Amino acid sequence: MRTEADDPLERRRDTLRRIVYGTPDPSEAVIGELVAVEAELVAREAIVDRERAAHASIGLPRAGDPESGSGDDAVRTGRIRMPRWVLVGSLAVALMAAMPVLGSLRDAMSPPRGLEVFERLPPAYERGLARKVVETAGLQSTSPEALRSLGRVLGHEFWAYREEGRVCLLSRREFWFAWVEECVAVDHFATSGLGRVIQAGELTDRVRSTLDISYGEAVIVNWRASSIELEWSIVPGSGYGSDREPAGGPSFGVGDVPPMTYGEWSSSRIADDGGGS
Repeated sequence: MRTEADDPLERRRDTLRRIVYGTPDPSEAVIGELVAVEAELVAREAIVDRERAAHASIGLPRAGDPESGSGDDAVRTGRIRMPRWVLVGSLAVALMAAMPVLGSLRDAMSPPRGLEVFERLPPAYERGLARKVVETAGLQSTSPEALRSLGRVLGHEFWAYREEGRVCLLSRREFWFAWVEECVAVDHFATSGLGRVIQAGELTDRVRSTLDISYGEAVIVNWRASSIELEWSIVPGSGYGSDREPAGGPSFGVGDVPPMTYGEWSSSRIADDGGGS
């Protein structure tokens, strides 16, 4: 039956291992501490091994052996006290060696920006959904492996794919609505990104109510080269009726309005209303 280690450093190592290997997204601090603790244990064991070898070479009993007869705590416990400078030096060397590993872990764990989504293999469930997207969007010449999910925003799902020097944004309102496709050259995406204008009438009643958006307004959803996730803005439109569905495209461009979060938009609405009074 497995028991907890008696040594405090080993107990800490075991705890950190359970966190790092047992959770889907451990923090960099926990990973760094585990690397440092394991390096300290390795350095300590190496020093103990060298000490044992030195004793054996001159015929002295090893620390902790019954025949040593020493009353010293270090001998009775089977541990050798290292000079502090040895421990600090060994730990520093171990941390320097671990820096490239930590950098790779940080890059692997950080969310991709823009076109970096195409550099990572999507999970299996997403690959299954991509096949359905290719079929329902009529992308006969596009492989499902080229698609990447960008998530869902305001009741719409978004996908992207890149081929033949261009990058495309696919979007549709959920539940069997038609797909809308926007494509630009890769160089253009690097400077201006891609966007989808969603008219107020294309939103569900629940979303319109949540955003307090009228038929005189629209939503722009942007995906840029620097985007970790989709960004969206509520903007005024033109050519809309106040009490019916929009009847035409807006008079603004996708890049005309900077994106904002829902919290920022809510704060601006409160300010426009005079502080919510």
